[in-house]
Amino acid sequence: MIKFSTVRNLGVALIGASALASCSNGDQFVGNWQASAPADITNEIVSATSATSLVSIDFTDREQTAGGRVVLSSKYDIVATSSDGMETFLTAAASVNGDWNYDVDDDDDLLLTFDYSTLYVVVNPQDISFRNAGEQQVDSLMQAAVATWKNEIERSFRNTMTRYAVVEDVEVAKDRNVMSLEISSPETKIRFIKTADLQH
Repeated sequence: MIKFSTVRNLGVALIGASALASCSNGDQFVGNWQASAPADITNEIVSATSATSLVSIDFTDREQTAGGRVVLSSKYDIVATSSDGMETFLTAAASVNGDWNYDVDDDDDLLLTFDYSTLYVVVNPQDISFRNAGEQQVDSLMQAAVATWKNEIERSFRNTMTRYAVVEDVEVAKDRNVMSLEISSPETKIRFIKTADLQH
């Protein structure tokens, strides 16, 4: 079952035990969550000078059976500088749908199975801008940029999907507004904040 974070003293531990026991009756991680800070992924985007991604994850449950649906998404902010000094700035997004289930070997962990046919990457021309580029170049640069960055972002997002295939040590704070979990390759603990306007 998914754990609640509790202060480690005897009095609170008794309350925590009660909260822990009730978790299986209402999965406290169900809802829409956004990472508390963007992750630096510059090393994943070959053409980028700097790149960050902000991950969101939305869990819904099934009424009649264990597990449920999940949507993993990410927003990207990227800057690239070419050898001639031209800079490219863009924002983009990616998402994928899937299912979550408890790990039968460790009920503090979740297994996420993604439907790759739903993988969707959005790179809009209006979200790309250039600095130190001639006006006559912009149209041709834009067409190339959309295709190039879509491929780069999809490659990075597929790596994110792999890292989130197993999420370990899921903990939800008592106020149900903060969640932490661990992902692998490399092992990283991430803190999420419940999205206020999408709370379940």
